[in-house]
Amino acid sequence: MFRKNVSAGKVNFIVFIIFVFILGGSVELQINMNKKSARMACGMVLDQAESVIDKNAGDGADITEFISKMPFTETMTIYIWEDDGASFLPLPKKEGVRLKKTEKIEKEWNYLVSEKYKNYNLAVTYPLKKANVSVPGTTALLGLALMAALIIINIVIAQAFKAQEKSKSELQDTNNILETAGFGIWYIRLMEGKKPRMYANPKMKEVLGIEGQFLSEEEVYDFWYSRIPEKAVQSVQDSVQEMLDGNVSENTYQWEHPDKGMIYVRCGGACYEKGEKEQVLGGYHSDVTAIVTEDERRQRELREAKEAAERANVAKTSFLSRMSHDIRTPLNGIIGLIRINEKHENDKELVKENYKKIMISANHLLSLINDILQMSKLENGEVNLMHEALDLHQLSQDVLNMIDLRASEAGITLEYERSMDEVKYPYVYGSALHLRQIFLNIYSNSIKYNTLGGRITTKMRCVSMENGIVTYQWTISDTGIGMTEEFLEHIFEPFAQEHSDARSIYKGTGLGMAIVKSLIDKMNGTIEVSSREGVGSIFVITLPFELAEESEVKKSEELPIDGTIDGLSLLLAEDNELNAEIAELQLKEAGADVTIVRDGQQAVDLFIEKPEGTFDAILMDIMMPVMDGLSATRVIRVLDREDAKTIPIIAMTANAFAEDARRSMEAGMNAHLAKPLDMKKVILTIQKCCDNKK
Repeated sequence: MFRKNVSAGKVNFIVFIIFVFILGGSVELQINMNKKSARMACGMVLDQAESVIDKNAGDGADITEFISKMPFTETMTIYIWEDDGASFLPLPKKEGVRLKKTEKIEKEWNYLVSEKYKNYNLAVTYPLKKANVSVPGTTALLGLALMAALIIINIVIAQAFKAQEKSKSELQDTNNILETAGFGIWYIRLMEGKKPRMYANPKMKEVLGIEGQFLSEEEVYDFWYSRIPEKAVQSVQDSVQEMLDGNVSENTYQWEHPDKGMIYVRCGGACYEKGEKEQVLGGYHSDVTAIVTEDERRQRELREAKEAAERANVAKTSFLSRMSHDIRTPLNGIIGLIRINEKHENDKELVKENYKKIMISANHLLSLINDILQMSKLENGEVNLMHEALDLHQLSQDVLNMIDLRASEAGITLEYERSMDEVKYPYVYGSALHLRQIFLNIYSNSIKYNTLGGRITTKMRCVSMENGIVTYQWTISDTGIGMTEEFLEHIFEPFAQEHSDARSIYKGTGLGMAIVKSLIDKMNGTIEVSSREGVGSIFVITLPFELAEESEVKKSEELPIDGTIDGLSLLLAEDNELNAEIAELQLKEAGADVTIVRDGQQAVDLFIEKPEGTFDAILMDIMMPVMDGLSATRVIRVLDREDAKTIPIIAMTANAFAEDARRSMEAGMNAHLAKPLDMKKVILTIQKCCDNKK
């Protein structure tokens, strides 16, 4: 019995000694493993910080410019400061060496890894408490195991199994420490004559999309490697070789995720064990698809902005070159014909024919200037569409009537479906002026680029009517020379003309279709063009309109064929002497008495000075010194005299757009005439305004 007791005591003593060593050794081992793992995680953060500095920190760059791009974890703390000689944390003496130690920072012990890198000091700290969070629990478990062993000798074998479970727990604790750093951690073991093996922590498995699957390390490696696209394999192999050469490697490459499809991953690592027949690589792995996609988007936007700026510069140069040619061509004709007339002034037939040619060149020059100005206004968003009730059937007929004569003169037959005579919803809101311009430009092109004996066919149909919005579609086809598919891609670009001689042969500016497209876009419509060389072109215009009532449509008032201003007293405000002289002469030839002033202020002063009824009408330029025509009109309209409210004030100005006419009406004018003036229209407008006053 005694011997049994002694024997049991010896066993108890041996077990006690063994477990004391196990307890102390295991605690020390776990602390050392935690220390190594924490420093490894700190080193990985430093590797990534170096990469951020390499990519974002130029010479003299302020830290605040890229600190937001530094790696972030909830466990570790990264410090970065400029290398100015001062330091509040321990640093290695030279660059290229990393200092690893345990340091007390802000009353708390931390594992510290620091280095000098380029112009910056870097340090990463990992609190000991967090790194060794599992140590107290493990110690308690071992203590309980020791007590159990002393009490029950026959559970020694069971204690061995507990020790094995404990080892697994310690490994899991280590993995948890690395996982809290925010990375997927991997180790690849390369062994001669055997398949590569990859250990992946839970975060790494999550990145790979295999969380919850029970795969061997060989299967994990095969799964990862098999999903690397062929174009990325070489970069991955180069990165592995860089690690085997003793360097830290980082690489971003595409990888086929089982659920997300093709993603971008960032992988960094180094070789931790290098033997003759076995090597161990380890590092981090993270999904950076969002970062790479955003960076690619920014790069694409920068690239597109650069290309747009280059195109704009080329377009500017091209614009100046084209305008120099297009403006000088009719001017050269005008100047040349004037000189011919000077030398042959007695040849009345020649002079008369030359004057006709001068007028043609002048009208072409005026059309060119109008197109350029309108294109500029459209590009700058300065064109405002009218919202007026109109009769779409009447507008269509007006356009066809205007274009019919031009088509006949060119030997072109104009055809249209009779269904156009029965527009189902004719009364709509729109901008009549701009609608006419759209169709006149398209018809003009169809005539200009057609062939003798050719045809232009127009079809119109109602596409839909819903919620008070009616949508119409016009199909205009011609039998002209047609266009190539290559040119169709550029047809709506300003100054686009397929043939270099188009300006000379067809008298075009290349702005018509660009203006059409811009106006249709502003109307929320569409235009489609198809064409075949030698066959012809088809234009399909689709426009939505808001329905209007017939009562809201203003009936157009036709001017009389002939008019007279004989005996009328007119006040002309014009600052340009030549324009004033021409207008005065033509108005006096028509029988009017004309008084000229040079600016808006003089017009106001003279109107106030003269008795009521002195002037029958005021012809007002808009852009004048001292006071412009719009301001002068507003002043006159608020004067405390009877004729200030009723006297016709007519704008005669080079401001020729619909927006200019609208501003004139809003200022209190009665009509708006654009220069160069058609004197017949001027006389008829003056007569109409004076008759209305009566």
